[in-house]
Amino acid sequence: MKLIFLLMAVFIQLIGLNSISVMGQNNVGINPTGALPDPSAALDIVAADKGLLIPRMSAVQRMAIAAPANGLLVYDTDSMCVLVYRSATMSWFSLCSGGSGGNGHNTLVTTATEPAGANCPYGGARLDFGVDINDNGTLDAAEILPTLTQFVCDGAPGSTGAQGPAGAAGVQGPAGPQGPAGSGLNTVALTTNVAPGANCPYSGVLLQFGLDANSNGALDAGEINPLHSRYICNGAPGSSGGLGCTNANYVLKNDGTQIVCSQIFDNGTNVGIGTNTPTQKLDVPGNVKFSGALMPNNNPGTTGQVLVSQGANTAPVWQSIGNVIQVLKATSTRTLISTTSFSNIGGLTLSFTLTTNATVLVSTYGSIETTSTSYYGSGVIVQVFLNGVAVNDMFQTIDVTDPSGFTNTIAPWSMTNTIVLAPGNHTINVRAKKYAFDDFYAGGNTTAPNPNEGALILTIIPQ
Repeated sequence: MKLIFLLMAVFIQLIGLNSISVMGQNNVGINPTGALPDPSAALDIVAADKGLLIPRMSAVQRMAIAAPANGLLVYDTDSMCVLVYRSATMSWFSLCSGGSGGNGHNTLVTTATEPAGANCPYGGARLDFGVDINDNGTLDAAEILPTLTQFVCDGAPGSTGAQGPAGAAGVQGPAGPQGPAGSGLNTVALTTNVAPGANCPYSGVLLQFGLDANSNGALDAGEINPLHSRYICNGAPGSSGGLGCTNANYVLKNDGTQIVCSQIFDNGTNVGIGTNTPTQKLDVPGNVKFSGALMPNNNPGTTGQVLVSQGANTAPVWQSIGNVIQVLKATSTRTLISTTSFSNIGGLTLSFTLTTNATVLVSTYGSIETTSTSYYGSGVIVQVFLNGVAVNDMFQTIDVTDPSGFTNTIAPWSMTNTIVLAPGNHTINVRAKKYAFDDFYAGGNTTAPNPNEGALILTIIPQ
């Protein structure tokens, strides 16, 4: 608490001695009269000759802010507008006008070969990102945001694989000319398998040789020369080696010295990587890195699309962001309110149909214009209704005063909140009533063009 009072004392000195700081239990007011701060405000500043100055920066500097907080305010010196960051849509929203803003600068990316070095030990690719400030369609050197640069590196070279099997035999060449007939006999051989016994304890093959006396191309029993017979015997069987992996259902791998269990588990129904209790066809606890496209139903999608779930046991589909997030807007007409019951403000009604659960961001703004000539003002309540029922936390009480006795004094209303809705037909509208004093106009004033003095904006985000 002492630190809070010390900071407030420094702040008061900075804004000048003509203002008075008034502190309640949970809020602070700065004004020249010493009035207590509004209980709904953490900081209530009143001044007729000064303003509130927030941080100013270029669009490049703003886009380089790391992880901006929801509701962060900056003044963009390129667009000369105040912008607020919305974490729900991960985008900056300009407060220059209530209508749709112009197209912003495009974000560009360039790729370049990255040689082997500190960033990529085995080489790879460098990805540079930035905002196309001059809108020439090229990411110039001055537009690159170094903090966003990423590297996609090649892996280490793999070891040389084992030699492949011998290729198929080539086509037989043409037969050569027949040589002169010989005068001797051919030597022929006969091979016979030998069962285990005295000649080969563990079995083998008997090779027998002799002259083909009858020239029939076979070694007959009478042609065998026993002096040339030889046995080729099998060696004693080796001892059985142990299993390198004794865990059931694990896929084997070679660790360079032996066969061991890998981290891949296959129970015949599901496959797990890093788990022996897979619950899906492929179950991977932890992060999964992709170097290629994610292709549900063999569809890689197109640039800028997002994956949208189609429910259990159904592949997700790629959809454009405009088909996922829907924005509806209605503008008001100047409406006279003369009763103490809620009445619709002309034009501020939107109806829509949901096919799935959705979060709806409701925003409305406009102005109240008193017609008072005797009470010097109007007491007004503006309320948002959903399907005919008032929405909690979406009402505003406004006192439009005119101490000079002139009509047409105006005061603004502005509200934003989120509502979670189920599938079905829904209607959201803005209503107003007076709770005291004179009648008033809602949604317009006599000095500004109709019908743009009020709006209802719905941003529908499916869940």
